Amino acid sequence: DLDFILKAASGGMEEVALGDLAAQKVQSQQLKELAQLIVQDHTTANQELMQVAGSKGIQVPETTSTASQTVAASMSELNGPKFDLAYVMQQQGAHLATIALFDFAANHAMDPDVKAFAQKYLPKIQAHTRKIEETAQGLMK
Repeated sequence: DLDFILKAASGGMEEVALGDLAAQKVQSQQLKELAQLIVQDHTTANQELMQVAGSKGIQVPETTSTASQTVAASMSELNGPKFDLAYVMQQQGAHLATIALFDFAANHAMDPDVKAFAQKYLPKIQAHTRKIEETAQGLMK
């Protein structure tokens, strides 16, 4: 459960940071709206996760990981369609990994609050993934 909380917190912060970057840099209006939705939903989830972690006495990092910062730095150097494509591809991979993380916690977490959190947000992450895939297909045309 601790591993899930730490990974979910880190991933959530990464989604917000990259979504904020995307909101500034993307050209596609559809992708801009997707980035805004991701920021909004992950901000809400992050706040709830911090409450769950705090109630369990778990201290989560307040910044994204070094790997996340490296990804954001390399993406910030891209512009136009190259940025759009890089962002949507990064999001697709990140959300697929997050689905696996949340699915496992939703089915196997020992703490009922952690399990409930994972069960609550798994459908939202799956919905994001479907929107990401639809957007990616649109960019590839």
